Amino acid sequence: MNTRQSWLAALRIPIAALCCLIAGAAVWFQHPPSSEVLAGRIWFVGLVLTAAIPVWETVRNMFRGEFAADVVAILAIVAAAALYQPFAGLVVVIMLTGGAALERYAEGRAGAAVAALEQAAPRQAHIRGDN
Repeated sequence: MNTRQSWLAALRIPIAALCCLIAGAAVWFQHPPSSEVLAGRIWFVGLVLTAAIPVWETVRNMFRGEFAADVVAILAIVAAAALYQPFAGLVVVIMLTGGAALERYAEGRAGAAVAALEQAAPRQAHIRGDN
């Protein structure tokens, strides 16, 4: 998978979470009393679906002994789900996965720049003697 495909693949989760936020907000602003309940359910289902992969990856990395700032974000996501605050949880999912997608994009850009520098590097050196 090339860098562009990797970056686009990393955007799937934050885009899905954003779509769930928008869908829930659209239902929320319809004003009937039942719309608040339905919006909460849409957000909660979106939270569970979009948070599953990042939570699994972070827990797997923790068992490998790799701890990062992602652990704090995962704790916030789990707490939001446990306290039935799906809107806040979806925002954290977007921040976590969106940041990871930006990291992949930056890595790809930096890798391309380094490759261009390597191509432009001289292959021969000439020694000048003053004798």
